[in-house]
Amino acid sequence: MNDLTSDPIRNRIAKLKEKRKKILALPSEKALEAILESPDSLPLVHSFPAEDFYFLIHDIGLDDSMELLAMASSTQWEYIFDQEIWEKDRVGSQALVKWFDLFLRSDAKRFVKWLDEDRLDIAELFLFNHIEIIKREHDEDPSDFSSDYFTFDNVYYIRIKDSVPDGRKEEVPGGKRERVIINLLEKIAEEDYARYQSILTEVTAVIPAETEEEVYRIKNVRLAERGFLPFEEAVGIYQPMTSGEKNMFPAKKAFSDGDETIAKGTPFYHLITMDERDFFVRILKSSPTEDISPDLQAEFATLCNTLAVADNKKIRGREELKAVVEKACGYINLGLCRISGAKNTPPPEMAREIIRQHSLSRIFRAGYGMVLDLQKQVREWKKESWMDSKGLNLSFWGEEYMGVIGGLLLKRPLFFDNYKRGVLYREFDDMTDIRETGTIISDILVMDDLLSRMAIDVGPLPDQFLTCKTLLLTLWARNWLGLSMKPVPIDMNTFRQFFTFLFSCDETGRKEGRESVVDASVKESFLTWCAEETGMTTEEISLRAGHVMESLFSEIESEYGRVSAADLDPRYGFLFLITREANDEC
Repeated sequence: MNDLTSDPIRNRIAKLKEKRKKILALPSEKALEAILESPDSLPLVHSFPAEDFYFLIHDIGLDDSMELLAMASSTQWEYIFDQEIWEKDRVGSQALVKWFDLFLRSDAKRFVKWLDEDRLDIAELFLFNHIEIIKREHDEDPSDFSSDYFTFDNVYYIRIKDSVPDGRKEEVPGGKRERVIINLLEKIAEEDYARYQSILTEVTAVIPAETEEEVYRIKNVRLAERGFLPFEEAVGIYQPMTSGEKNMFPAKKAFSDGDETIAKGTPFYHLITMDERDFFVRILKSSPTEDISPDLQAEFATLCNTLAVADNKKIRGREELKAVVEKACGYINLGLCRISGAKNTPPPEMAREIIRQHSLSRIFRAGYGMVLDLQKQVREWKKESWMDSKGLNLSFWGEEYMGVIGGLLLKRPLFFDNYKRGVLYREFDDMTDIRETGTIISDILVMDDLLSRMAIDVGPLPDQFLTCKTLLLTLWARNWLGLSMKPVPIDMNTFRQFFTFLFSCDETGRKEGRESVVDASVKESFLTWCAEETGMTTEEISLRAGHVMESLFSEIESEYGRVSAADLDPRYGFLFLITREANDEC
């Protein structure tokens, strides 16, 4: 054997590695063209780690990847089977038909040989589930068999079953299942007739449950080495960790320096989907060496694979992988902040030292723990909240607050982005997300506490949309107008008196066409009313809820600051409960 440590071999491995990196950075159609036009296309394809090859053929398109499948190594084929043919803990009949067809079309002769040598268990299980075999005795006439049976040798007669054992009918339309089965058997017979007869004999003796269980066990062992743990183990990545555990992380065991055989088999696809602006990515790129170390690449790929299993996601293409990579990077960012104690991001050298000393999975869990702390805070509050005691739902808190609470109450908490990045919810990815969410939670807790101190008879809810802000402001307006302390809409004529009070100190602003502002004396009136209703002092309320109230009055100015009392319309105002009709409750 060649010495893999010799300079010519090491140089060739290094060149293939560099070529792979360039190819993976290309658009899928260009990547295919670059591989096929390469003078060393076969060793180049074999040099791709199984994960990278799997993502590559899906990005290119399976029908366009026939030549690549034909050149792929047995390890790459095996990885494809491990990823594609299983539906939880059962072999998927439809998936097997699909991939048997693809491999038979790419290189039938080699595929049949590979099945016989490496995956005969799967082939025999497939045939057992789909065909019925009868061996003709010497005194039997071929005409004794119905037209449903076919034969290649007048000895073994085969009929394709109408359904697989679980009772499902034809799974692949257009007769594809029959075509694939006949093609497979025909190729086996062509390659080695004696082996064909032997396989058919073995198929009749298959015990499907035992065979499937053993194949599943071996598959799990193979995939576990790449981070694809069984689901019940993979979900441990979300196990909460306390702050004290950050000092209990064991030192990470690294690969030996300069091991090019590791670099050859290290997945790279995860790295090309990274966002260069991400803090964790910048730390990796700013390492003293030119490339990210192979062991760190492998560790990051393993973490992403574990997340995919824990989230029940089948990752096939670049875009699907990108979402998992972004999630991993985001919580690693948070973990680095938590372990270092930094308020934003730790110094680069400190972050690199944390990555050197602690596994990425532990850093991820440390970051995820920060989100779980927020989730725990919300869940505990909700159990004892004034909102729940009054039978109100989350919509009571308005769009933003409801979005934040709803995201945290999910099984896997999410950050309420409200389409700032094009999505309603996304994963947490930095300390800004944590602080923003924490601030809103604090505001909700303060407002809920204020409401719990007031003698509010919610009663039957009005037809209009009732929120926390609407409730507080309407009750304040009703108190100023001398009305009862009930969340009942105020008729428009009566409300105009209060509206004039709101902006009485800035009438010139509206006349000049600019947005009117609420005077400090009006805000003081609201603060005094809150103090009277809650039994708290104005100073205490200002300290706890001052910024919330300032925000509330900013919304009032934004919504009503350019509107005159004569132009008020209850259809377009959402901060007060207003009606056109006179109300007996008023």
